[in-house]
Amino acid sequence: GASGSAWAGIGGEGYARWRVRRGGCGMGAGVARPPGMGTTRAPAEGEESALRPRDRVFAPEPGKDPPSKIPSRFGFPALRIALDLTPLVGRFPTSIERVARGARDALLAAREGEIVELAPSDPEDLTRSGLRRWRQRTLPRLAEEAGADLLHTFCSACPLRSRVPVVQTVHELPWKHGVDENAGLVHRAWAWLGKRRARAQCVPSEGVARDLAGPNVHVVPWGVAPEFLGEVSVEALRERIPELPEAPFVLVPGGGRAKKRVGAAIEGARGAGVPVVVTGSKSNGDPLALHLEHVDDELMPALFESASATCSLANSEGFGLPVLESLARGT
Repeated sequence: GASGSAWAGIGGEGYARWRVRRGGCGMGAGVARPPGMGTTRAPAEGEESALRPRDRVFAPEPGKDPPSKIPSRFGFPALRIALDLTPLVGRFPTSIERVARGARDALLAAREGEIVELAPSDPEDLTRSGLRRWRQRTLPRLAEEAGADLLHTFCSACPLRSRVPVVQTVHELPWKHGVDENAGLVHRAWAWLGKRRARAQCVPSEGVARDLAGPNVHVVPWGVAPEFLGEVSVEALRERIPELPEAPFVLVPGGGRAKKRVGAAIEGARGAGVPVVVTGSKSNGDPLALHLEHVDDELMPALFESASATCSLANSEGFGLPVLESLARGT
């Protein structure tokens, strides 16, 4: 029946695989991923889905109509929201990936409406030029074919021509604060175009709202994922990262980016005589700092809890999600 099935979009060259999921029916999760990153498919008979229980994905014949909308608890058709989930399959900062995954899961947990997950499945669509092409041509087409009521993107890049109303996310405007990173003409153009082409612009803080100063700006603060609120194992963290210093130490998340001002954090810690742990960064030879180029998401809650302090010195940070995650762990 319509309320108990998942639906994959039209297969074809350059198309993503996608489907409608009912927030109130406990459908499974996951997006189509390029080869080597896992694929979305229907489980064989008797086989449990590799995504989540009862996740079913299948590709209908080209031209098949989308399923009818399920009624909401108020009786009228539920809102159908298409999500651009490229942060889950492409190269994006881990914080944006966590935001996209957390928002999707929260919408499903709310058990209201329907979610259409959209993401590229062809590796060529994940190149810089391929992603631009997919986002402008394929993404709005898939959202329309899904019968979506709106299309939500988790970054400022969004379709400029879409029959489905677009909600754009703007994380920050660094050029307003004298920061050069992500301040080029392309980033400025997306913020400007969003005011004219997007139905609404979501920003994570009042500060970004003041910077953007658009007519349809809505402040929607980020929240922490459930794994940051439960029990964690610091012992498991130290088994995976044996070189982690004993407390006290200062944690600088996402320090591989210039705007994070890692050098200033290290100098401050040097004055206090405590070591620094920097994630997302390669070693620069400083004996005071431990640089961890990659830390698995499941280890981050324990890492925040192990630190004595979290340092965030970015001048242009739109919200500072790692600060909120640190507070959630009592640091």
